[in-house]
Amino acid sequence: MNRLISLSGSAPLDEVHFRSARLQESLSENSTGSVFLESDSTLLNADDFLGKNCCLAYETREKTKRYFDGVIVEMEQVSMSSAGRCAYRLELKSWTWLLGKNQEFRVYQNKTVPSIVSEVIGRHGHSSVRFSDRTMGAKRVWEYVVQYGESDLNFIRRILEQEGVYFYFEHGEGQHTLVLVDSSSTHQVFPGYANLAYDPASQSGRLTPEETITSMSLKKSIEPPRHAHTDYNFKTPSNSLLVNSQGKAESYNSAYEVFEYPGEFENEGEGTHYSKLRHEESQARQQTFNASTSARGVATGHLLNTVCKDNPALSKTLLVIGTLITVHESEPEASGGAQSDFDCQFEAIESSQPFRPERKSRKPQVKGPLPALVVGPEGREIHTDEFGRIKIQFYWDRYGKHNQDSSCWVRVASPVAGKGWGFVAIPRIGQEVVVSFEDGDPDRPLVTGVAYNAEQTVPYPLPEHKTVSGWRSQSSEKGSPSNFNELRFEDKIGSEYVWFQAEKDYLSLIKNNSNTEIRGHSHSLIHGNLIEEIKADVSRTVLGQLSQQIDKALHLTVNDDVLVKVQGLLGLTNNGQISISTTGQCSLKSQGSTDLDAAGNLNLSTSAQGNLKAGSSLKLTAGSSLSLNVGGSSIVISASGIKFSGPAVSVNGSAMGGDASAASPSPPEAALAPDLVEPPIDPIP
Repeated sequence: MNRLISLSGSAPLDEVHFRSARLQESLSENSTGSVFLESDSTLLNADDFLGKNCCLAYETREKTKRYFDGVIVEMEQVSMSSAGRCAYRLELKSWTWLLGKNQEFRVYQNKTVPSIVSEVIGRHGHSSVRFSDRTMGAKRVWEYVVQYGESDLNFIRRILEQEGVYFYFEHGEGQHTLVLVDSSSTHQVFPGYANLAYDPASQSGRLTPEETITSMSLKKSIEPPRHAHTDYNFKTPSNSLLVNSQGKAESYNSAYEVFEYPGEFENEGEGTHYSKLRHEESQARQQTFNASTSARGVATGHLLNTVCKDNPALSKTLLVIGTLITVHESEPEASGGAQSDFDCQFEAIESSQPFRPERKSRKPQVKGPLPALVVGPEGREIHTDEFGRIKIQFYWDRYGKHNQDSSCWVRVASPVAGKGWGFVAIPRIGQEVVVSFEDGDPDRPLVTGVAYNAEQTVPYPLPEHKTVSGWRSQSSEKGSPSNFNELRFEDKIGSEYVWFQAEKDYLSLIKNNSNTEIRGHSHSLIHGNLIEEIKADVSRTVLGQLSQQIDKALHLTVNDDVLVKVQGLLGLTNNGQISISTTGQCSLKSQGSTDLDAAGNLNLSTSAQGNLKAGSSLKLTAGSSLSLNVGGSSIVISASGIKFSGPAVSVNGSAMGGDASAASPSPPEAALAPDLVEPPIDPIP
């Protein structure tokens, strides 16, 4: 029996007969086919068919085979005759349809779009999976791309659409291959169908010796001629990334422009490229040809030269962007032959017009902030770059290794950020951060906060210390919980305080004045040295008592005057030697009595003239003798008498004086010891 369509594949097709098919293909779409079969058996089990391959084959005018291959994804028993013959419908899809049956979260880094597509496809183990990358320009390496809660199919379609890459299928016996392309120069004619005549007088349908295009129409629509795009790159914040793409404007569309933000590019060169892609996307279907033919070699993704002798303007080189093939095969007639109908409706554009897929695959949006874990190299506590960015791993990421490769560098928001000023606190490895997304884009994370959890706990027990606020750091690296700097505020009424701790050094610089008022007590405990340098005056007023204790020596150097004014008693107690030396005059003046009392010798000596003067009387008293010596003369007074010695002696006596009063200076009062210093005690140990 001479049949147009033959069936083969891994499905059990021996017991079925082909009746009709509707086969549809378009650029960047899954192939789909509805195949109607008949069988004398009512026992066909769908489980034997689902997931298996079914391949339709038919001859071209070159006597070669053309195939349509697909995976059976649906089977339906549509009718059953009284004679027990059953009709079935098989729904065929390209193997890419299976990629739409999952949902995944996954991160891809530093890859081109074709390499990402290859990786996604490579994880699917279906026997039908075949893939060919024929792209020429999709070479941008994407730093960070996230598949976010979407199927593999939606993911690869949307990133291909973004890059202006489209796909079609090449069908062979028992297989079909996904082909990625991004340039019309990649396309070839279908073997044996380089030229096809346009003959509207011929009839489509019943097979005729001559295959022609029987009808053709031109469709043209309004599309905007101008496209503008911009974006923002924090590494070049002052650079404008605004780019424009201008096409041919007509009177009916010159007023329209499409402006997109964000354009998903990092520099002007990339922006120009993507703006051109977006313009080509809008223009790809601005002018299309729709035609009918009985030719069996018109295939999506292939070139076709139309030949019209009557109207040369319709002789064009076209790129077929979609086909709808219907095939019907009737029961064999009594003469022994089966009647077959074949019709192909196709859509095409001029091959000189670049084709770009419409961006209709939805990019997921993150509806709110997400928690993530700060990660980095093993053994490190802080991992950052020159911008204060960090690496994170989302809790939905099943494949990350919790290291520096889990994400791209992610910026961290700050309460204040200026040019060389602001607030810096780098989230550390192991902390939980709150991640927002620019415009909800999963490819653009931004850390906007940090959160405590059961492992990363608060520094103060809560709710016991609910009135405490502040900031406590931790020393790094290898710091223990007791190693930290801290600034803390207690706001509990009646117990308010401010606590400050420097784990090691405390350094401060005040470029002008410092004013401090302490309305209570001030305690300062220094375990080491206190070194002060004051480059101007010191003025200090003590309205009460000043007590100081020095356990070792006191060294005081004054390069000018020392003036001390005491309204009351000035006492000096010394257990050792007192030595006063001056190169100038030494004066001691008292409004009352002056007493000098020495337990040992008392020596008064001068290198010049000595004067001793009393306003009324002068008494000198000695316990055993008193001697006055001048030159060779002397007077010695002792208990036994008075002895004069000298060249000449004159004596003129009168009344006798009494004994001199003994010196009796009052002892100075003992100095009071200073109060003990109370070291600060942390209210929250």
